[in-house]
Amino acid sequence: MVVGASLSWNIWKDREEDTRVAYRTIKTFFDFICLTRRWNAQHGGVYVRVTNNTRPNPYLKDPLRDIRVNKHLMLTKENPAYMTRELSNLSQRESSVSFHMAGLHPLNPANTPTPLEKKAFNAFSHGKKDFFLTKKNFYFYMSPLITRSSCLRCHRSQGYRVGEVIGGISVRMFHLYRTSLFSLILGHLVIGILGIFVIICFWKKLESAYKKIERQAIRDPLTGLYNRREFDRRLGEEFKRAKRYKMPLSVMMCDIDWFKSYNDTYGHQKGDVCLKEVAVTIDSFLKRGGDFCARYGGEEFVVVLPQTDEEGARDLALCIKKAIEELGIHHQASPFGVVTLSIGITTEKEFSVSSPHIIIKRADMALYLAKKNGRNRIESL
Repeated sequence: MVVGASLSWNIWKDREEDTRVAYRTIKTFFDFICLTRRWNAQHGGVYVRVTNNTRPNPYLKDPLRDIRVNKHLMLTKENPAYMTRELSNLSQRESSVSFHMAGLHPLNPANTPTPLEKKAFNAFSHGKKDFFLTKKNFYFYMSPLITRSSCLRCHRSQGYRVGEVIGGISVRMFHLYRTSLFSLILGHLVIGILGIFVIICFWKKLESAYKKIERQAIRDPLTGLYNRREFDRRLGEEFKRAKRYKMPLSVMMCDIDWFKSYNDTYGHQKGDVCLKEVAVTIDSFLKRGGDFCARYGGEEFVVVLPQTDEEGARDLALCIKKAIEELGIHHQASPFGVVTLSIGITTEKEFSVSSPHIIIKRADMALYLAKKNGRNRIESL
């Protein structure tokens, strides 16, 4: 949006500057034409050689209009209007800037005003000093010609008085100064691409940081499983879903047998390694999208199994218990010689309970029963 706004602003300023330069240029051109006309008028007209391209002015009533110098040379007088007409014809053939002299009551039909010039004359009648328009392919400028005393030599018979608008000169100039949009668009496109690249880089870093923070907020830092807070949130969602669709919901509470003795025997670093291996093993059996495992306490893990009845939960518990034994983590303080799990299972089908915490309490009671009955076993409530 910023690059687009900058491009629009630069295009607008570029066009504004082009218009300003065009106005100054075209106004200078107009002033030069007027200066040339004034010089002609001050001399009462100037004599030029009669050629095939320069013919006598049929609208000039002057007994000294034509002068023959000899049999090879004839001169004709050109007043300001006729000289302007010839210059206008020359500019239209050989220049990118053309001009046209128009009269309010022209003697020469070629000086009849065009629709744009009539529009300009209307503006002059309302007090405007000049008239400027930007068209699609050219700039248009026109300013009035004010009657001077030197003008009355030719136009007195038309009733003009000094100070009145006698006509005007319009100037057309093609858009030579208009800057190509290509450079502006290309420059902003490059800036835009670089900006998007920078945004993407920062977004990736922000996303990575956000995921890291999110993971720290919902994951246990040691095992990588969900923490207690995230477990409570997800269990609440699964409880509502199961209750709504009348589907069974099973919960397994797992506890590492004699883990305090393991820590006392091998140290807390070994204990942390043991916790990680057990956590990874339990989590590896959860294949469905809704199943999840969380670290519930120090050496306790809880597994939530949506859409799973008691038989399915027990089958999974047997697989997990067997896999922990097969890890073969030596535990000399255990009567089994290796690290084992006690598991308590509960399944809710009728949803007569009002809170998911009651399900957790039942699973905890089943775990207590498994530990009471000798450990390394599975009990259900």
